[in-house]
Amino acid sequence: MNLRWSSGWPKQQKKSKGPNTVYVLPPETKLRSLSGADGCQVDSFIEDVRTAMKLRKLTRVSAADFIIAHLDGPARREIRHRPSKLSSDPDKILDVLRDMFGERYTLGSLMRQVCNCTQGDRESTSDFDFRQMALAEKLSMIDDAPNPERTIREQFCDGLRDKTLRRELKRLLKDEVDMSYIQLRDWALDMGEDESPGHGKRMAAVSLEKTIGDKLSGNSFHST
Repeated sequence: MNLRWSSGWPKQQKKSKGPNTVYVLPPETKLRSLSGADGCQVDSFIEDVRTAMKLRKLTRVSAADFIIAHLDGPARREIRHRPSKLSSDPDKILDVLRDMFGERYTLGSLMRQVCNCTQGDRESTSDFDFRQMALAEKLSMIDDAPNPERTIREQFCDGLRDKTLRRELKRLLKDEVDMSYIQLRDWALDMGEDESPGHGKRMAAVSLEKTIGDKLSGNSFHST
């Protein structure tokens, strides 16, 4: 009789190799060069170039070279003729570009833009918000300007097209004086865009609910 000896240990299964994971990096967005004479927005260029430098983890001299490589015409000549101490500092380069080729406005003219910023007839609340945020960005670049967030927060309430929404936001802001602009904006968006079919009904319900609540809170009951 033949006996087959077994060690008692389970045989180790051979691991099957799965498919290799391939990571595909998204293609880099081409950064548009700035010449200072082609109508390219300086603020947009600065924002894009800062993002690109952050993604590439560029610092100091390499960052300065990267910026200069994306300059053409008058903008490139302006930086090339500056002292090397400036042309090797990325922050100073961007400051010069903004001063020399950026949109020129005074505090007075910018505040007039803020006060005149109202929601258009066909403009969504989101698009109106984007214009408000752009004005806040400009305000933040001017010395002695009023608090940008507080300024656009008040104008956002005043500039909305929907009267009921405007009234409710002002009431909300009165109760929550420390509410941020983003919180206020989000509340308005939660009520629904103006083009939404149920927006009018929702706002009418909010107004009616508030009116009834005010009347009930004003009543006093006396026991006889």
